[in-house]
Amino acid sequence: MNFVIQAEITSKRIIQSDVIELIVKPSKIRPYTPGSFVQLSLDIVSASERWPESRTFSIASYSREYMRFLIKEKGIYTRRIINETKIGQFITIKYPFGEMFNKKDINNRHIFIAGGLGITPFLSLIDYFDENKLDNYYLLYSAKKIDQFIDLDSLKKKVKKLLLFTTKQQSEYNSRRITIDDVKSLSLNESDHFYICGSKEFINYFKNSLIDLGLKNIHMDEWE
Repeated sequence: MNFVIQAEITSKRIIQSDVIELIVKPSKIRPYTPGSFVQLSLDIVSASERWPESRTFSIASYSREYMRFLIKEKGIYTRRIINETKIGQFITIKYPFGEMFNKKDINNRHIFIAGGLGITPFLSLIDYFDENKLDNYYLLYSAKKIDQFIDLDSLKKKVKKLLLFTTKQQSEYNSRRITIDDVKSLSLNESDHFYICGSKEFINYFKNSLIDLGLKNIHMDEWE
């Protein structure tokens, strides 16, 4: 079931040249699964009214008090969100959408593969695993340069099995793209769950490579 709620913007900051972070406090947080996404609209509407123009965004947190969104300028409406929103403003959110993660599988091993801002849905999953004091997951995360990693210091503290890659900069990490061989090096088995988020090319490469290996538990953002 999807809910339509109003939410107040309590924080707004620039985290990259074309990416902002919004922290919003919903009027009431309904249950949702980590890895879910929302439809966000600048218009104020109720559940009974016609749904206005909106865009989909992954929830980059797992909290009973707030929601975090990372918004990159990709067109006219995202530009409006970046330029027009301000602290204290109310927006409308319809959620939850997506079935990337099933809590019934929590005791299996989970492998997150993220390219760039594709880290966003995994941040809520990492919050969830951290809350439950579980470390049965890996994160393979690539960015063009070190300063384009999101929440790098926090990830280093929370994620015990973290593999970082920089694709456009020589660094202390792996200075290249993630490949399927990096994933294979984790000694894969059929019970593992794989989560992929990034560009379409990035997603298709890993999805097809994992299928070729005979693996089936492959999950992606539905709205990508």
